[in-house]
Amino acid sequence: MPLYTFQERFVPFVREGSKRQTIRKFRKYPVRIGQPMVAVTGPRFKPIKIIESTPIVDVKAIAIFSNGSMFLIDTNWLTELERHEISTGGIKYCRHPKQRIHLPNNFAWADGFRPTNPKQAYSVMRKWWKQTHELPFIGFVTYW
Repeated sequence: MPLYTFQERFVPFVREGSKRQTIRKFRKYPVRIGQPMVAVTGPRFKPIKIIESTPIVDVKAIAIFSNGSMFLIDTNWLTELERHEISTGGIKYCRHPKQRIHLPNNFAWADGFRPTNPKQAYSVMRKWWKQTHELPFIGFVTYW
């Protein structure tokens, strides 16, 4: 059962149900559709549950580039070799179609980046990603 830890800034959105996705690095054991997941916050050894046993409804690979573009790939059709290729940064060689995220502000808003002006959600998300992750970022989006 996947366990996701959320920063305090995202907790209200997870609790109220308006944040139903999360972006993470690839895992050794990939998450699967239908698996129950648990969302927590707080210190690693004394986490507080936010939501419990919520089933995963979709998983897609994501690539976030420094130029601002983002792509999704449906991981359900990937072989283990292709999953490995994506996780090591070889997304451009993947033979499956990549879907550009054309409404990045909507995507960022759904991911919990909530500035006062929704049209700035993606710029807030990009700024946060540049500060906390190395770009390009290759990982996956889990939806519940």
